[in-house]
Amino acid sequence: GPGRLGTGTHDDGGTARVRLPTMTSSEQTLAAIVDTFLPAAEGLPSASELGVHRRLLAEVDALDRPAIRRHLDLLVRAMSTPFGTMALGGRPGRPTSLADMDQAAREAFMRRLGASSIGLKRTAFQDLKRLTLLLGYGIEGSPWRARTGFVPPVPDPPSPSRIRVRTPVPGE
Repeated sequence: GPGRLGTGTHDDGGTARVRLPTMTSSEQTLAAIVDTFLPAAEGLPSASELGVHRRLLAEVDALDRPAIRRHLDLLVRAMSTPFGTMALGGRPGRPTSLADMDQAAREAFMRRLGASSIGLKRTAFQDLKRLTLLLGYGIEGSPWRARTGFVPPVPDPPSPSRIRVRTPVPGE
């Protein structure tokens, strides 16, 4: 069928080949970014399996600030290429795109990005990390949220309005 093959992990620790939906290079990279911060663990799904990468884009789009979306797209496209990852903090040797790195290599890359002497790199790291964790733990029904034991409080009942509504009459 359509899609690409990826790997998943069974609860018993074994690895399985799974069919993933076809994604663009940038979508694969953003999925790898969010999975770096919230990987599948202890029977819980990864951030990308929860759709955090798509939700992140939707939240950025909802800000209605096209410049922020352009900056995010530029960052993700850069991380989609071996040259871009080298420029952002990759290791010399055999450059690779972020999506082609394993979990440990992605984590090391992100640590270097977060510890960079360049403020924009640190900001990019912090924003990606915070958004991923906020969405991963904040989505209603998220198994990660459930694992924390957080139970949202029952909202206060609505209070009656003190505003009187009346229909104006002609001539007012």
